[in-house]
Amino acid sequence: YFLFYVSSRFSHTRCISLVHLASLFVIFFFLMIRRPPRSTLSSSSAASDVYKRQYQRRVRGPLDMMMRTLALALVASAAAETMLLHTNSPPNDPHHTHCQDVKADMDDTRAQDWWAAEAWNYKGWTNGSLCDESVYPSIEHQDTPIGVPAVTLRRLGKSPMTLASAESKVIKKIEVGDNHCAQLVVDMGKNSSLCQVDDWWLNNAWHYTAWTNGDCPKPYTHLDRIEHPIGVSCVDLNTYGSPAVAPLVDDVAEEKTIHNISPGGAHCTEIYINDPATNAYWKAHGYQYPTVLWPVGECDRKIYNWFNRNGTIAEGVTSKTWGIHQN
Repeated sequence: YFLFYVSSRFSHTRCISLVHLASLFVIFFFLMIRRPPRSTLSSSSAASDVYKRQYQRRVRGPLDMMMRTLALALVASAAAETMLLHTNSPPNDPHHTHCQDVKADMDDTRAQDWWAAEAWNYKGWTNGSLCDESVYPSIEHQDTPIGVPAVTLRRLGKSPMTLASAESKVIKKIEVGDNHCAQLVVDMGKNSSLCQVDDWWLNNAWHYTAWTNGDCPKPYTHLDRIEHPIGVSCVDLNTYGSPAVAPLVDDVAEEKTIHNISPGGAHCTEIYINDPATNAYWKAHGYQYPTVLWPVGECDRKIYNWFNRNGTIAEGVTSKTWGIHQN
């Protein structure tokens, strides 16, 4: 009964192995061995029995103590619940060159609270193992949720990702569209505790893998707009147009819709801005929603087909979150 309880209690954690169970079985088998009682007792063997019992206490006492201690140690090790999760193809990595994993000590109450709130982000991840470091040898990022040191979050890549070298302190990436050119400018010289450029670049460089190095070519010489990633105001995303082409204006519509897919890929959030040309919130905070991370348009209803919740961000700015419902 004890072995059945232990195996059923911890089978979902992958923390108790067949070796543990076999060891526990052997130990408790020997602990349960008892000498069968004599069928008859004679006075002639009384002195001999006293001597034997004294000898057995001297010999078996330390052995029994050692075996019981070992059994308790194995039970304690089996009780340590560790959750391991990974995904080889994060939904927000179109190039499939990364792997993300989670390691959590579920005996910690803060880890349990964190998992209760965040479990939906990890739907579809593989349970029971971390990323294969022989395939993804480079640990690009490692962190813990705020206030939850018992949980470790990692992102690994296939090739070493280094910070900009001294020869390229300023990284410039461009993408030419129909009538405009977008340029990302990452100046490592601006890195500070208030603006962590290096950390942002390590986390987001893969977004710009298909972009070209350099400056926008002619005729895209007119700076139409400057945006910044959320919380990193010293990284610039510039939009250039041609002087012969009207400046890029996307805020003339009565309502603007943008969307973003969560890191786990389980949810998609839409934000609706009424009259963006005059909306006070959008004028003050629009730079926090760069088109690279918040493209214009609605979530793909073929994937995100289940309404989850809505909310109000500010006057004239609302949001809806959609999930995945599988029939």
